[in-house]
Amino acid sequence: MSGYTDWLASLIGITSSTFTAHKTRHQDGGDDEISIEGLSGEPADVVNKSLFDANTFVYAYADNTPLAISPAEVMAILSGDAAAAFDWNGQALIETGKIRAATSVWWHEHDLFATSLSKGASGATEVAPDANTIGGWNLTASGDTLYYGAHIEVDWDGISDIQVNIWFEVNVDNTGGADADTVDLQLVLRYKGEGETGIKSQTLEVDTTVGKSARYKQFKMTFTVDYDSGGNVVDVLDIMAFALNLQTTPSEVDDIIINLVELRYQMKHPNLEV
Repeated sequence: MSGYTDWLASLIGITSSTFTAHKTRHQDGGDDEISIEGLSGEPADVVNKSLFDANTFVYAYADNTPLAISPAEVMAILSGDAAAAFDWNGQALIETGKIRAATSVWWHEHDLFATSLSKGASGATEVAPDANTIGGWNLTASGDTLYYGAHIEVDWDGISDIQVNIWFEVNVDNTGGADADTVDLQLVLRYKGEGETGIKSQTLEVDTTVGKSARYKQFKMTFTVDYDSGGNVVDVLDIMAFALNLQTTPSEVDDIIINLVELRYQMKHPNLEV
């Protein structure tokens, strides 16, 4: 075969080595390199590497239209098309800047400290925790009033109602009572912001069904503060004062221990920011 190759090479005026290396002449960098520009069909290497600079990605906006795009464009596509939560596979999210949600998905909670202006027989009585009770403040009459203070910080979203959660224990054995027996509490809010002279206020009443409760059974009730109530709109940075008292009418159970009062409001970011 080599003799035939030598004869054929001499016939067309080239060396036999050039003849045997014919395919390399049409490959990348060869003297007669073949271009696929304008041809139909798909080559084995379907991505044109010359399109891609460093730190680029391939993305097809439609079928058979791959394009080179930047990391910023990738993030824009992902954020716009995300239909489910991203799975970070347990990795930390660092160097983020500010985190914002489209809606208020976080809650900021404040546990409030109570005071009584007339402790003892004529007012709320402090109760120490023991083997039966969490402890707190014992209310037995309508005049028994507890006072709390709070601050609406800048992380509040400013467009959602504020909650006041109260945990209490029934301080009597009500197993002989009725299924519909209730504890009724009243919460009076007074608030204003820096530079304001007038007091804004709301009065809220909530009843909780305790039924035939055993002594020391714990319950939770929630007061909802209307953030845009008429002329009493709550503003960011308002200082709030709460007065909480037992309503012996219509409450059937008139002896309770207030364990905890919590103020909470919604935010679009996780916590306070610098």
